[in-house]
Amino acid sequence: MKNLNLQNVVGTLETATPITNQMLSEFFKLCSAPIEKITSNWLPPEGYTLEKVTINNVPIERLIPEKGKNGKVILMLHGGAYIWPLLDTNRNLAVLFSQLGNNAEVINVDYRIAPKYVYPAALEDCITAYTYLLDSGYTGDDILLTGESAGGGLVLALTLYLKDHNLPLPKGVIALSPWTEVNNTSLSHTLNAKNDIIIGKQEYPLAQQVYKTLYRANTDFKTPYLSPLYGDYSNFPNLLIQVGTYEMLYDDSQRVAEKAIAAGCSVTFSSYFGMCHCFQELLPNLPESKLAWEEIKTFIHTCYNFD
Repeated sequence: MKNLNLQNVVGTLETATPITNQMLSEFFKLCSAPIEKITSNWLPPEGYTLEKVTINNVPIERLIPEKGKNGKVILMLHGGAYIWPLLDTNRNLAVLFSQLGNNAEVINVDYRIAPKYVYPAALEDCITAYTYLLDSGYTGDDILLTGESAGGGLVLALTLYLKDHNLPLPKGVIALSPWTEVNNTSLSHTLNAKNDIIIGKQEYPLAQQVYKTLYRANTDFKTPYLSPLYGDYSNFPNLLIQVGTYEMLYDDSQRVAEKAIAAGCSVTFSSYFGMCHCFQELLPNLPESKLAWEEIKTFIHTCYNFD
């Protein structure tokens, strides 16, 4: 894949779709719900089987196509500021990723979360899930990683860990609005506080975690497996980063992209004008979201050498 040294800016002030509170009303209801009361009766759509396994105490959900399985797998690491468990929105997203991956299997990891479990618990569970895939017969070239927000930080941290420990690397990494520096020193945290309709709302516990995360505990915030901004990106796999220009975490994405490009990695960094945190997942019908998903599809197909 080609190295990109310039960011791809999608849209302009004149063309950006305005995002309102009403458009995100269901998400804000979820933000207000106590974590312990979030339940799931999710069933896979026709053509898929959901298999739940527990590997070394780590709950893993395998979304398996019933026909046309292509030998590829996408490992998904969900977001939620390290305080949310795996949600049905993530399960729905798994279906989309399987479709974009030409019937790839998709794995969701219900990793341990704060405040009960702090760093490095989530990362350890993700390492367990990845090694489970290798033990199941998948090679690194068969695997793509994807994650949004905290999960976007986790896919970067996981890949840094794999690289540092000489384990097979995934074929590509997709980081959507990744949280890459838990101490939040970047300028965009201040400049976009009023623009960010998701994280800028400090009345919600999810947003409060970005200002002061429980997951960090007493760990040095510059630890690369906690804040992957501080990692070494030499020999990193193909990387796609998408972010909205109105995000408080905008610089988290841009600074990682700059480091990875400087290290000689193949990087696609796309910023979507006027878009909020995780717009692709929360508002999939926006024109900008449709463009983002088409870009993700292209990245997946290029990594896997699909025709």
